[in-house]
Order: sequence, then C-alpha cells, then structure tokens
Amino acid sequence: TGQLQGVEAAIPVDPAIASAADILGLDPLQLACEGRMLVVVAPAEAEACLERLRRMDEAAALIGHVTTGGDVTLVSPYGTTRPLILPEGELLPRIC
Repeated sequence: TGQLQGVEAAIPVDPAIASAADILGLDPLQLACEGRMLVVVAPAEAEACLERLRRMDEAAALIGHVTTGGDVTLVSPYGTTRPLILPEGELLPRIC
C-alpha cells in the first residue's frame, strides 16, 4: 500500500462548480460527481497514459503521486498538506 499525495490546484474543477461550492461553504471534492475517475499507473507510464486520456477529455490531469504510507493527502494552494477524508453520510445526488 502507498500514500497518495495530490496537488489540490491540479485537480480539474469546473470554475462554476468551484464558485458555487465556495459560496455555499462546500468542498467540491466532497460532492457527488459523475464521469470522473482516478487512474493509478507506474511513473514511467504516466505521461503516455495522460496523453491518451486527453484525447477523450482535455481536462485530464496528473494530480499526484504515490509515496509510502496509507493516507491520501493534498497539498493546498497555500502550500500546506491536508488529509483527503472520505465523505460522511449521504452524498447529495445530482438531479438530471
């Protein structure tokens, strides 16, 4: 097992969603989201994988790397590290 350390600013969040979440005091990473995935690949394969993913969605991004440990942490825009905690309770569903 390893620890995933991501860079929060590298995670693609639609500006409208980020603004609405900020106004409501919500963390966009704690909201239900359709059509997203996290892919973990060997470091040597990262760029080739990212290139292939960007052919399907230009927002595909390299957001972090796996280190030792077992937690998921994010480096904030302020340079601090925070844990990414699993959501508690029911997620708000997206109504289509």
